Amino acid sequence: MIPLYRNDAGKEIQVRLTPVYEAVRDRSVEFLVGSPLEIFIDRLERDLPQLVLGVMAVLVGIVFFCVAIYNQMKKRGGENLAALGLFSIMMGLWRLADTRFTPFLVPEKPILAFYVSTGMLLIGLVPLIRSIRWRCNPVSRRILDGCCIGVSVICILQLLLQIFGGVDLRENFLVIHVTIAVGAALIIGNLIYDGVRYRKEIVNKRMPIILVVGILMDLAFYYVKGNSSGLLFSLLAMLIYILFAGIHMMRRCAEQEKQLAEKDRMLAERERQLTENRITTLVSQIRPHFIYNTLGSIEQLCELQPETAAKLVHDFSCYLRGNFGELDNHAPIRLSQEMEHVRHYINIEQIRFPDIEFRLDMQSGDILIPALSVQPLVENAVKHGLMRLPHGGTVTVSSCETNTSTCIRVEDNGAGFDTKILLDERKHIGLRNIRQRVEIMCGGTLTVESMPGVGTKVVISIPREGKK
Repeated sequence: MIPLYRNDAGKEIQVRLTPVYEAVRDRSVEFLVGSPLEIFIDRLERDLPQLVLGVMAVLVGIVFFCVAIYNQMKKRGGENLAALGLFSIMMGLWRLADTRFTPFLVPEKPILAFYVSTGMLLIGLVPLIRSIRWRCNPVSRRILDGCCIGVSVICILQLLLQIFGGVDLRENFLVIHVTIAVGAALIIGNLIYDGVRYRKEIVNKRMPIILVVGILMDLAFYYVKGNSSGLLFSLLAMLIYILFAGIHMMRRCAEQEKQLAEKDRMLAERERQLTENRITTLVSQIRPHFIYNTLGSIEQLCELQPETAAKLVHDFSCYLRGNFGELDNHAPIRLSQEMEHVRHYINIEQIRFPDIEFRLDMQSGDILIPALSVQPLVENAVKHGLMRLPHGGTVTVSSCETNTSTCIRVEDNGAGFDTKILLDERKHIGLRNIRQRVEIMCGGTLTVESMPGVGTKVVISIPREGKK
């Protein structure tokens, strides 16, 4: 800017220009005469649409970025929205720094605005790709990740060349434009490829393509006009894309939040159900008649067989401890622990009913199962199976491993029953609770086979780790 004073009136002014950059030597030069304020306002009016759109892009980007940070703090994701917000901010700064009035803001360093504008344009490819890559298949994602790395390397090299005086950033403008064009071509190519091959999986691909086309149109007109001032193709396409993509991403975040809330509700309901099942199982195990009968047996043995009575007291106390301990047990236990509880129960019943035979044949590993899952089945076999026989009977507890699961069987040769009665689970709460706990806690199943006059077999199947 050349200041003119009143005493310069009538004088001839000669301005000699020596272009520093080869790329601008053949371009025409425009001289503006007037006060700095008049010239500033004239430039501002010409670039007002670009200014408004640039400010809008920055503000929208800040909003999206803040929403993404909030989602990250709440552990709801939001990486794609953050990248989109950062891209919007960079593109807004690119267009704001590339206006015709910007050099008047810092007249001492007019080239500073050019560096800001060019830097935002080049680096902006990285957050753009990061915000789009989630739409692509794994192969395309790797290609776009490689593009991000390449752009980052070029940015660092350009910066180092500028700092150490190797090559001025303005002289490498063609390299910058080629980098942007190659990145844009990769984005369009991958999106089109995914659209053709994965039509059902990949959606909303047109908006990124419109955006990239807008950027390429700005670059093309730059070489036609000689500058990019007033070019709004990319800015308009960018704002349309950002609004649609941002709304879509926030909708996805809202859906994910709803899904997480539903998942939390289901987990809470499952925990409540497990707690109810544990309490119901415990209550069903504490039967007054069994306690009274066992205490009666202890009383009789104290006089006749004190050592046997002491052993029965030990087994009975361990049995009760195992039942009451289930209230505080929120996780599966080892099969060996459950079988220890089964042995205490068997020891009690063998003293009360010496003619009943118990067989144990454990051939599996020490897997995790819900507490009080096998022992109640053994107790049912005695109470509902063998007790209906004139005398004797056998209960067999066995386990084995298959290719996909570990099976625990409780079999008896008692009275048996028609399994149709199990359809009404309201009358078989204990069996229903065991089945639900096996399903929820271990992903297993419980099946019942029975035939009147033959006996009953109950099988618990627990999937082996990594198998289904």
